Amino acid sequence: MHRAVAPCAFAIAVLLAGSSFGQNIATGSAAIPAAGRSDTAVNAGGPPSRAGTDINYETIHLEKRLTAVRTVGAITLDGALDEPAWAEAPIANGFIQNDPREGNPATYDTDVRVLYTEDALYFGIFAHDMEPSKIITSDLKKDYNTGSSDGFRIVLDTFHDARNAYQFATNPAGAKWDSQMANEGRDNNSNWDGIWDVKTRITETGWVAEIWIPFRTLKFGEADPQVWGINFERKLRRLNEDSYWSPIPRIYDAQRVSLAGTLEGLRGLHAGKNIRVKPYALTSGSRITTRPMAGDFQGGVDVKYGVTSGLVWDFTVNTDFSQVRTRASFPSATIAITEGAATSGPAAPTRSRICVCSSRAESVCRTMDRRCRSSAARA
Repeated sequence: MHRAVAPCAFAIAVLLAGSSFGQNIATGSAAIPAAGRSDTAVNAGGPPSRAGTDINYETIHLEKRLTAVRTVGAITLDGALDEPAWAEAPIANGFIQNDPREGNPATYDTDVRVLYTEDALYFGIFAHDMEPSKIITSDLKKDYNTGSSDGFRIVLDTFHDARNAYQFATNPAGAKWDSQMANEGRDNNSNWDGIWDVKTRITETGWVAEIWIPFRTLKFGEADPQVWGINFERKLRRLNEDSYWSPIPRIYDAQRVSLAGTLEGLRGLHAGKNIRVKPYALTSGSRITTRPMAGDFQGGVDVKYGVTSGLVWDFTVNTDFSQVRTRASFPSATIAITEGAATSGPAAPTRSRICVCSSRAESVCRTMDRRCRSSAARA
């Protein structure tokens, strides 16, 4: 009895081992691909593939090159990507996971195209997802929490210095988030509010984003043609998965500008007049029993003017301090601040600032002077 069982057990073990070995040779992994995955994707489970462990992060970004295509036709920002120019633009895809399985292809790939006109840059994004009903969108407000929902982020190194960049992010509901960063994220200005727009829509096979960024929002050099650093991040929230077009090791994130790819083909660019005027009005009123109505009215204006590609002038008349987190009160203040916008990139700080204050209250100017000196010292 025992002699019959042992050969059978041995035979079963051999068959199982042979089956696993054959599957490894045929597919490179014994894991079964997840349902709904595209041909270029790999299984969401199992250890990283051999291809993932062989990535040379110091050189692969040099191979990631995308050409922007100039178009003369109008682009309607509607999230449809149905203009003929989109079909002619090269596609950036083949996203690689940064987390949780570093080096593996993304569970669902992302296609990115870039067009530009005389005055703006356009991004067309199609984020593949075979289960769009499971897309997570938890926030619609401006400067939303990018880690709480599915999303897509653009990193633009317009001076191609591998240190500084602009960031633009959106989610499937069209929420917007932007920032300027310097020194690969060591300094990050999330209060920066650039002029740009996005339209999105969810389809049966994923979601689409169409992004418009006017050149006047960006600062860049005078070379022609322009060559910029660029990278894209796709976030698949339900799997806690982050993937990048130009791969990044798990210990870093999108702010690792030195590992970004290259955007080329930009010719004849002009930043245009970078001026922004933002007026405001604030009023209040109260009434107690039969006493006359008591009220207050305040108004002011903020002006931002790009003097050069590396210098921005901010001018504020009667600042709207209701938008500033402070307990101090600064009535009737007029402040003018001239600051260097960049040394070699869009967010690199400078050490030159001029602050001017005129107010009926001397204490206001003293406070403003201290703030200006403190700001300049930090720069």
